[in-house]
Amino acid sequence: VPGPCALIGALAVSGLDTSTFMFIGFLSASSHQRKKQLLELSIEKRTLIFYESTHRIQEFLEDAKICLGDRKICVARELTKQFETILYGTISEVINECKTAMLKGEFAVVINGASEKMNWDHLSFEEHIQAIVKETGVSRKEALILVAHLREINKRKIYKEISRQN
Repeated sequence: VPGPCALIGALAVSGLDTSTFMFIGFLSASSHQRKKQLLELSIEKRTLIFYESTHRIQEFLEDAKICLGDRKICVARELTKQFETILYGTISEVINECKTAMLKGEFAVVINGASEKMNWDHLSFEEHIQAIVKETGVSRKEALILVAHLREINKRKIYKEISRQN
């Protein structure tokens, strides 16, 4: 699949929604920062496209599963070259394939956007903050900011609610 750049080629062969997409590029090398960035993208409805290196692809996929859920994904490597590799499935399926495949090179990762706005109502603010801290290792303050972002409410409202409960 020839194209002007890896992201367009990967998007074309992904089988995912191509009507609207968001190119992010490389995320942080730090797992902590990468999880924070992925959490911020978790409510994005557009198809997401990332670049990732050989040395971090497995960690990236694990972090994506934690932060985005087990969405449909396409991982493309070395498009239009002799050792072209394209993996399709859910993030879990691709993680398993990557464990057995010898993957070298630069990757274009295409991930399905959020299918609908996630509903966090089953978690209290405190439970939601604790879950993010546990899963990502971010500070409590950063988790509070992320919860406010994910729920699309003012962080002061969350802080007041938590203070009232204590």
